[in-house]
Amino acid sequence: MPAAGLTLVTTVSPGPGRANMKVWQDDLYGISGNVFFSINPLDVVTTIGTLNTSAGWCVIAVGRAYIMITDGTNGYTYDGTTFAVISDLDYPDDASHCAYLDSRFIINDTGTDQFYISAAEDPTSWSALDFASAEASPDDILAFETTTKDLYLFGADTIQPYYNSGNQDFLFDPYPNTIEYGIHAKFSLARDDNGLYCLAQKVGGGLVVVHIQGFTGRAISDPDITWTINQLSVTNDAIGAIYDMKGENYYILTFPSADITYAFNLQTSLPHRLKTYGIGRHRVLGYGSLGGRQFGMDYDNGKLYELDFDNYTEDGEVIERYRRSQVIHNNNHMVIYDQVVIDIESGVGNTDDPDPVIQLRYSDDGANTWSSWLNRSMGKIGEHTTRCIWRRLGSSRGRVFEFRVTDKVLAGIIDAYADVTSTID
Repeated sequence: MPAAGLTLVTTVSPGPGRANMKVWQDDLYGISGNVFFSINPLDVVTTIGTLNTSAGWCVIAVGRAYIMITDGTNGYTYDGTTFAVISDLDYPDDASHCAYLDSRFIINDTGTDQFYISAAEDPTSWSALDFASAEASPDDILAFETTTKDLYLFGADTIQPYYNSGNQDFLFDPYPNTIEYGIHAKFSLARDDNGLYCLAQKVGGGLVVVHIQGFTGRAISDPDITWTINQLSVTNDAIGAIYDMKGENYYILTFPSADITYAFNLQTSLPHRLKTYGIGRHRVLGYGSLGGRQFGMDYDNGKLYELDFDNYTEDGEVIERYRRSQVIHNNNHMVIYDQVVIDIESGVGNTDDPDPVIQLRYSDDGANTWSSWLNRSMGKIGEHTTRCIWRRLGSSRGRVFEFRVTDKVLAGIIDAYADVTSTID
């Protein structure tokens, strides 16, 4: 099934989106440029306060009585009435991350292996004595996140889980276990109900997308995607998020410098690219969910979108939807391609595109050069028996097929078949 389109909700000046959004007291909270804002279930947007920075990724944590924000320069709090910069002299202003667990807000001291906890339910109050060091490895704390009961500290070499021990001197103590991955991109860390996800560094080198659950980590990026990521020139600026697509969770990983976005289905582990027309990456950077609806901020401006499966455009712009086959070959013997059939959701024409088409092209040299596009109708409105068949496609010793839909219609591909004849030569 195709990814969602984007329906504009409003523009939160000045942009761009700088954080994954969080729900607190029935509203969704986010950051656009230097503006901290909320949106309620009726799509009413309220500007709450102004940050001291306008660029760089931010992290939002929610507790019972407060929201907290870190932007790498200052910390901020909001109690439903007052938005303020944290002024406590014991607060390290360079914290890059914040989280909440068991009544305490938690921050890191960037460039060290130390993390601090706030007073109970109060991120405005910090003590210079309420800190601990990640003990398993001497690497700095680059990122951290909480699950329902534990705190995970991510360094460059290891991941150290902590738990609430009830210790009177300091609330959290480490488990004896460590996880032998290090985080590579500190803002790639994201959480869902089944664990944590990030772009990690393997022991001995090499990058891989991993799922952390309990005391174990496993790769969720297949060898092809892993190889591609490791060829990128800049990877430590990757930003991660969790996105719900019709009941299935996806881990979204965007590489801003490389201009590329990947989505990993967390139920099947199958990846795909997300791409906005005219650029390499997906336009959304900063996701959030409210009342079963998915929202996203624009990476380039202040637009706030709803991710809408009934919208087949991105705020009116064309969406290019591609699928590419594996290489079809028979040990370098000549293969004759008698026909290719694509089973689709047919009869999907609408007022924007009354007779939509699906396009096919092919390459016989490893996707270096391609044939021209060959079009087939996807069916006008109500033509639900339409079949998409291409016949007499010639021969080659190895071929890749690619399919594309650019019309503003439902582009649901059910299956694909190739009838071939192999010759021995």
